Amino acid sequence: MSRIHANFFAIALIAYLAALPVCAQKTVSGKVIKVTDGDTIHLMTTDGIPVGVRLFGIDCPELGQDFGANAKKFTMDQCLNKRVKVMVRDTDPYGQTVGEVLALPEETNLNQALLTAGMAWWYHQHAPSDSTLEQLEKTARDSEIGLWSVSDPIPPWEWRKSSEATKDVVISAPEAKEIKTYKRPSTYQFSETPIPENHIRPELEQPSEAYQQPGFTSTPNNNLTIPNVDRPVVSPTNSKAPTTTGASNSQPTTDMVLVTPKGECYHRAGCRTLKNSQNPMERSKAIGRGYRPCRVCNP
Repeated sequence: MSRIHANFFAIALIAYLAALPVCAQKTVSGKVIKVTDGDTIHLMTTDGIPVGVRLFGIDCPELGQDFGANAKKFTMDQCLNKRVKVMVRDTDPYGQTVGEVLALPEETNLNQALLTAGMAWWYHQHAPSDSTLEQLEKTARDSEIGLWSVSDPIPPWEWRKSSEATKDVVISAPEAKEIKTYKRPSTYQFSETPIPENHIRPELEQPSEAYQQPGFTSTPNNNLTIPNVDRPVVSPTNSKAPTTTGASNSQPTTDMVLVTPKGECYHRAGCRTLKNSQNPMERSKAIGRGYRPCRVCNP
């Protein structure tokens, strides 16, 4: 009789020890630091370890679906920057923990709260025997709240399949014309001439065609001169300067302009583009040395 009792207790002990891993459910606690979407959160454990958590037994609309953003906001309001306890059920193929999330200190079951608010489907493929989740979805569906307020909502698992399928579709359109996109230039350049250092506002410069209008002439070295408009001009190819009538016939007329050591233009006195040192010079000498008229002050 004692041997029978011993065998009975041995069998009972073995059965108890075998059942311990099933009964002792693992939990993870920490503060929620990020909400990816309605059914995916990230928390920092008390040991400083980041953990990604997928809510067990439910499937919220993706962010590209109707009510996807609503479901994410609902989850953020419930647990973001708050402490939670996760009742671990499994690990998904991406290494994320799968479990039930209890928002502390009330231990509100976030999985069930999302179903109650009509912000998730019961994920029967992964929790087929969870009658509580099944009933919560049915109640929300019958009440037409949340995503059930629209007709024929698409389950996220079907939506994901259709999204993956469209990635492989290639549309052939031989008649389509190439679309050219205009890109705003980072700098402005009106000609191949190097921009002088005293160049301030390029948008004030006029295109070079302006100097081809009637009334303008060019010398053989492409230096532009303005013939008799307001002032007499001494041509660099002619040593005789034009003279005016009256008492000044015996004296050549001089027309002074201003140049800078590093500039390429000659300027009228007071030109706002002038900087640094300014050297006076006769217009004819400035033209002969290759200076061109400033396009701002138009000397």
